[in-house]
Amino acid sequence: MKLMTREFSSILLFLAIILSACNQTPDLEPYDGKALRIAVVGDPPRLDADQVKFNELSIDELRAEELSSYEAVIITEKNLAKAAEAKYADTYAESSIPFFFVSASSHIPFLG
Repeated sequence: MKLMTREFSSILLFLAIILSACNQTPDLEPYDGKALRIAVVGDPPRLDADQVKFNELSIDELRAEELSSYEAVIITEKNLAKAAEAKYADTYAESSIPFFFVSASSHIPFLG
């Protein structure tokens, strides 16, 4: 009987720990910094937010000096084929800002 009570207590303790780790409400704080400038190769998303500004660029404007004022670059799905050309590989590899390739089949496309 004592062993069964101990096992039951252990199970309850384990469940309490697991359930407390599954908090559904993350602690999010609002972003109060300067507006983020995101370059978009393709149609910029429609977003009504003061903290994010999208600027449309052509694929030919993907040069380091053109991108230095942006926090990130999004390349839309319809521009992936052009973005896969070898002449852009150095831009992706050497850039200090992240590139996001919408609907690409790889997490790190065009580098390799």
